[in-house]
Amino acid sequence: MPDPISQLLSRHEDLEILADGEDAGSLMSGWQCENPYSGPFLEEVRQREAVIDRSKYSYLEDDRELRDKISEFHLCLDGSSPEGVFCAAGGAVSLLFTFCACLHNRGVREVYYLPPLYFTFHYALKLFGIRARAVSGLQAFEPAFTFNLPDKKTVLLLTDPVWYIGLPIPGPVLESVKEWQQRTGSAVFVDGSFQYMHWDLTTKEQTAEFEPLSTFRLISPTKLLGIHGYRFAYLLLPAAETTCFSTTYANIYGSTASANCAFADVAVGALKERALTDRLVCLASDRHQRLRDAGKIESVFQPKCGYFTFERINVYLPPEHLMSGEYFDQPRYYGYSRLNLLSPSFALLDVLEC
Repeated sequence: MPDPISQLLSRHEDLEILADGEDAGSLMSGWQCENPYSGPFLEEVRQREAVIDRSKYSYLEDDRELRDKISEFHLCLDGSSPEGVFCAAGGAVSLLFTFCACLHNRGVREVYYLPPLYFTFHYALKLFGIRARAVSGLQAFEPAFTFNLPDKKTVLLLTDPVWYIGLPIPGPVLESVKEWQQRTGSAVFVDGSFQYMHWDLTTKEQTAEFEPLSTFRLISPTKLLGIHGYRFAYLLLPAAETTCFSTTYANIYGSTASANCAFADVAVGALKERALTDRLVCLASDRHQRLRDAGKIESVFQPKCGYFTFERINVYLPPEHLMSGEYFDQPRYYGYSRLNLLSPSFALLDVLEC
């Protein structure tokens, strides 16, 4: 009988086959987004790309000015600069794979994780022969959640916020992880792809307080800006790890397209200004409240960040439009599905009756 993670990966493989085509990912639970405010930003990206020399290889990770801008961004939002910054034009997935490759190269064959992980992370771990052991049978936002961290130096993986439900990991849980990390000297990898998208715009990122010499934190500007036609993500990491990480990444992915370099340059400025991300956050929050008020969706959870939420949807949608909790290692909320509040299909919910 297949193990639960193999089943999870199979579900995602089947979904990608089902969604293949012109409208791939535009299902109500899907991954495509529409950002109605992106016009001026995209025009600035096009202007930036026009002055880039396209005859040369482009390596985003070598852009010192970009790294400095990212450090300034985090100093502004977190109150401290990161140890090191690694920029990747392959997006978040490329950073997940590179991290797993680095673990494999160092002989690491076992890690621990706080469920859920993004399915690609599970895929990469499996590909590199690394066993992933869950520290809990529940997810951190669930009322009965408890977890057991190993009493040894190891590697812990976690996702904050839990993207599909729009909830950050509770503060006490993160504080326990921080204390454990300091006690054991363990490395912690935080998939923070949707960090800095809190609906309460004053909320601080608690994982920024983890031990900088042993913390890896992934940030995804394409997700924060709701613009997925470009590829750019970055990793905040210990300075001592940057050379090894860079060598591994370059040998897997090589150079990138000039368009991604132009996007990265403009995106970091937009993240620091916050205006575009804040407008998206407000749009997602307003849409969610409108659907709740109309009785079209309901949930025992109140989302706090991002543009995904986990709801019981009270209008009829074809089953192929919805992703149940089983796509996210979450079988306990029957009848709930992920809802993309920025989906190109979102207008359909406005015209359907309960």
